[in-house]
Amino acid sequence: MKNLIVLLALLVAGGVFVAGCTTGDTGNATPTETPGATETATAEVTTLPTEAMTTEMTTEMTTEMTGEATETSTETGATANIVDTAAEAGQFTTLVAAIEAAGLTEELSTGGPYTVFAPTDAAFAAIPTETMDALLAAPEGELTQILTYHVVDGEYFVADLATIGSLDTLEGSALNISVEGDTVMVDGAQIIETDIPATNGIIQVIDAVLIPPGVELPAAGATDNMTEEATEEMTEEVTEEATETPA
Repeated sequence: MKNLIVLLALLVAGGVFVAGCTTGDTGNATPTETPGATETATAEVTTLPTEAMTTEMTTEMTTEMTGEATETSTETGATANIVDTAAEAGQFTTLVAAIEAAGLTEELSTGGPYTVFAPTDAAFAAIPTETMDALLAAPEGELTQILTYHVVDGEYFVADLATIGSLDTLEGSALNISVEGDTVMVDGAQIIETDIPATNGIIQVIDAVLIPPGVELPAAGATDNMTEEATEEMTEEVTEEATETPA
């Protein structure tokens, strides 16, 4: 009987010890090791792929944007500025000469972007030769006003112009834009060739020279009058010098 009691006591004590060990192991493993492993795994799963994905997305976006810009540049076909493009076209000889005479070459070559409504040589031919000579003889006056009246800040394709009623020019006055059927008109001049690209803008070809409000073209024979006045002035100066010179 005594031996049985001792045996039972040993069994009870052993059971308590085993239970304590099991509870301790489970308690230590559950609250400490499992959350640590979860946090590490979460960091590895979320952080590394996120950085890789961000880098990859940035690279793809940059490539797409660069590709779009290249395609746009290629599609326009622009290889020269407005003045050089007009000169190479061969139908704007008078316009290019007038731009050079007025000192606007640098601005229209490096400034912008601009939209230029460019009259052809045939359009300038409608102006009397004497009048053109008078304009070129004093380019800082009416000629500069006329030329800047053909230039607008910004790039406007003919499709854009069809929806716009007017545009402010570099001269300061506004151009009236209208649509007649399939034709776009600018101050009564017809756009006969559209959307010629340049590196600093667009050229729209028109069939008439535009005259800004308040500007009057020099009358025919104005050049002759200017020449006569200059001759008279020179004659007077020579006469005065001869009079003042002692005999």
